[in-house]
Amino acid sequence: MEFYDSCAGTRLANCLPSWLPLGALTRRTRSAQNSKAGEDSPRLHDHPPRQNSRPPYDDDDEESSNEESEDEEGEDEEPEPKTKDNEPIEMPEETRDEWIRRVTESGIATDSSRMQEFLRLFRALQEEYPDEKIAVVSERTKVLDLVAIILEQDGNTCVRYDGRVPYGDRERVLRSFQDSADTSHILLITPGTGGTGLNIPQVSIMIQIELWWNLNVEKQMRGRFHRHGQDKEVRVYRLKSNANVDRIIAKNQESKGSYNDSIMECLIYYDDDEVVIPPVFEKRELDDEETEPYRLSPADLRALNPGLAAKRGE
Repeated sequence: MEFYDSCAGTRLANCLPSWLPLGALTRRTRSAQNSKAGEDSPRLHDHPPRQNSRPPYDDDDEESSNEESEDEEGEDEEPEPKTKDNEPIEMPEETRDEWIRRVTESGIATDSSRMQEFLRLFRALQEEYPDEKIAVVSERTKVLDLVAIILEQDGNTCVRYDGRVPYGDRERVLRSFQDSADTSHILLITPGTGGTGLNIPQVSIMIQIELWWNLNVEKQMRGRFHRHGQDKEVRVYRLKSNANVDRIIAKNQESKGSYNDSIMECLIYYDDDEVVIPPVFEKRELDDEETEPYRLSPADLRALNPGLAAKRGE
């Protein structure tokens, strides 16, 4: 199994919700973009912000830039979004379908450097391995919604296998993807739904959109494709950004992975290891004291064990 980490940079998509892994850096990133001379963000101003998100920044608003610098110094509570006149902004609620339609029509799905790197990597893999099936994996269904939008805009079709797929339809969807060459060769899957108990050797390329806190979940997900019946080299590509959040997650994975490996080392055997089975008894010569009972006659043994002879009625 080949494993790669692909660096995706740090710039974030304007459309990503605040609960995504890098969402905490959104405010600083947008401020850095708007602070460049002669630049503005028309897409940010064209679309209303989501609940719990910051309002669009105005390059001419000095008060906004002051608030931004305070946020960068580490304030715990985010101020309520307000207009220039210091009036609260009513945050519109939108359904999943409305959100998908807004992102699709505006074309902001690829504003994230992570998604740009994903699309670049996907196109390169598709060109180099045109006959191999690809699995795109994320812990969040909303990220897979973004991936689906990007791939469909690029002329591809996808098969979804996540928590939104009815339980009764999952086996049929997966079997259709595995058995038919006419269906899409792209599988969008979450570890929560497909991380255990599945055998998908038809997939030989896995693209992991973000790092996960639990390294064992990552290994379980890779194991879905490295199964009996796999006749290709499994390639795993993991998008990792230079942002602090990804660095913290990677460091956590390294420390916990090292600790876990040290515990499991004695239980792991590899295919090319020589299996050594320790003998039950140690082979050695018996001393005279140990062999003496075998040299005695039955009468002598009964004399040495009168209690045993009495029980036998002799």
